Amino acid sequence: MDKYLLKEKIIHGHDDFPVGIYHTDIGNGTDNILYLHWHEEFEFLTVTKGRAVFRLADMEIEVGKGESIFVNANVLHAAHAINGEECSFSAVVFHQTFLSSYSNDCINQNYINPILNHSLTFSAHFKMNIHWQKEVLILLTQIFNTNEEKEPGYELLLKSKIYEIWFKCIQNATKAAGNNPDTSYKTERMKLVLQFIHDNYSKKINVSELANIIHMSKEHFCRFFKEMTHYTPVSYVNRYRIQKSCILLLQTDKKISEIAGIVGFEGISYFNKIFRRIMRCTPVEYRSPVKN
Repeated sequence: MDKYLLKEKIIHGHDDFPVGIYHTDIGNGTDNILYLHWHEEFEFLTVTKGRAVFRLADMEIEVGKGESIFVNANVLHAAHAINGEECSFSAVVFHQTFLSSYSNDCINQNYINPILNHSLTFSAHFKMNIHWQKEVLILLTQIFNTNEEKEPGYELLLKSKIYEIWFKCIQNATKAAGNNPDTSYKTERMKLVLQFIHDNYSKKINVSELANIIHMSKEHFCRFFKEMTHYTPVSYVNRYRIQKSCILLLQTDKKISEIAGIVGFEGISYFNKIFRRIMRCTPVEYRSPVKN
């Protein structure tokens, strides 16, 4: 799930075809599916198994199997499973440049920039019982299948289907009443804190240091952070570190004690305790299926 977290370090797709298509399976007992994050690309996520609650800025949406959500560029979003149920989802992530032919063309001016600046708003939640949304859901499934099969020239078909989805969304877009200044302000402040955590998770981080980034008292900051993420600052940092450790456990042969230090834990016993609490298994058990 690391692909969703760091705005500045993630490249979705390739420079010559900036589209990323992913599938993620979440097992029983895992609470968080996506930690609070943002990126410059547009994203459609389709739940293919189970249910999940997605948070988009200050909205929370329960999404069931076969339903999708749209995430606008630079919007803070997160997701958690319902009652620890198994959940799977597929996502297509693409940059605005994927849709436009050159910087000042009519596509950009009329159909992309209004979405980016929130003067036009797409539906956030796509369901099968609304005809045009059902058509979007079918197209998303076709995109996932097209990407899986990768027949010669599949990029053309994939791009055409994304254009068709965008067309249907534009047809049904609504004029925005305007952003809530308070919500936008909170979002931008939260991004500063998350960016600091993402850049410095391997180092010692204390709550006062985080509060100082946005000039809040420690007590006020803790309330603010919990409101925005549903986690305490310490819990979020630990969870982020554990997620980074999972990548190292699967992709390297480094010792577990070394990995604990790399991701910012000062002792192996505390690392093991937090890892087991979040992942419902030990680091050795998490790594062993790959090793065997």
